[in-house]
Amino acid sequence: MFGSLIQVILTVFIILINPNKSVGFKNFSFQLSKLLFFFAISLAFLHTFLGNYGFFFQSVFKLFYLIFLVVFFPIASRSEISDKLIFLASFFIFFTQIAYIIGLTSIVNFIDTYYTSEGYFNSSEIQATSTEIVDLFNLRFGGIYRNSNQAGRIISLLFLILILNRRKKPWGKIAFASIGTMMISLLLTGSRTAFLVVIFILLYYLVFILKKRIIGFIAIAVIAIIPFVNLGNRILDFSELSGKKDSGSFTSKKEFLFSYVSEAIEKRPGDLVFGRFNIDNIYKNYGQRITTFDSEIGYLLHSVGLLGILSILFFYLVIFQKASLNTRMIFVMLLWSITSTVLTNFRFSLLFIFVLSLYYEFKESRSIITSTKHLN
Repeated sequence: MFGSLIQVILTVFIILINPNKSVGFKNFSFQLSKLLFFFAISLAFLHTFLGNYGFFFQSVFKLFYLIFLVVFFPIASRSEISDKLIFLASFFIFFTQIAYIIGLTSIVNFIDTYYTSEGYFNSSEIQATSTEIVDLFNLRFGGIYRNSNQAGRIISLLFLILILNRRKKPWGKIAFASIGTMMISLLLTGSRTAFLVVIFILLYYLVFILKKRIIGFIAIAVIAIIPFVNLGNRILDFSELSGKKDSGSFTSKKEFLFSYVSEAIEKRPGDLVFGRFNIDNIYKNYGQRITTFDSEIGYLLHSVGLLGILSILFFYLVIFQKASLNTRMIFVMLLWSITSTVLTNFRFSLLFIFVLSLYYEFKESRSIITSTKHLN
């Protein structure tokens, strides 16, 4: 809880030191999107209160923080993160992964004592000591995050920032060193979602920014074949998508989401429309405790309902519609909403909104482009 309070204080500090951050965001559609989001969450709160469902402090805290981030968007003025910082961050994650693989006791004990939740277990860290090097890429290592998907999500965000920086900076030694470190680290996470996000960011960069459409289309064709080919590596195993595999993390998430929706329609439709103002302590309507939806869609549906999801989609749509091509690349990160979390993850929500704020550029209007042509 102490760390959460520090994060809130840090968020407020970022907002206060950026007085000109809202320039260009005062128009009606931006304000309407924020108002609708606030209204939808207020209805979720009212529905939960009148239904006497009970509130859980951690969930309430998360939802109010989410309101705070959306209402005060953008939380920072236009700027860029240094390539050197990106390299240091990616190397640090990679180093902590290696620490678990080779058993650097001092590093491992420090992370377990001061960073990881009590009782967290990662079987890959145990297997690494008795596994051949060639098999390590079929195990999953999260390094300092312990959770490999958490690590993969941060790596994909760092990759995105590195690509965004290429708009004004040439590719150099630091950028290439960062790419190399990230790719090895990504393979060590075994995160298929992270792999897909990085691939789609790269494709977007090739097709829409560099206009290398032929290369992009060839890459898309190659990627489309992957689900149907056994390449002997977990991160490239997409057999669930091709129908070759009946079970897996994606399938279990999908089945649970569908079962929850059908349960809500049958017993309490209001829960589906308004939500239960509750992210972490998730129960089905018949009282059985469910540990996790493990996806943004599920968490939002349970906490703020369909109205909340529609309001967030409208918020995203307004920001996306007015953004430049370069800025729109950031929205590739929302692929994480399918298999993991973005806004409903307390720490990552700040990182996502912060990066979106730092790198947000408005697209040029046609009138400005036309007047520029006339001047020339």
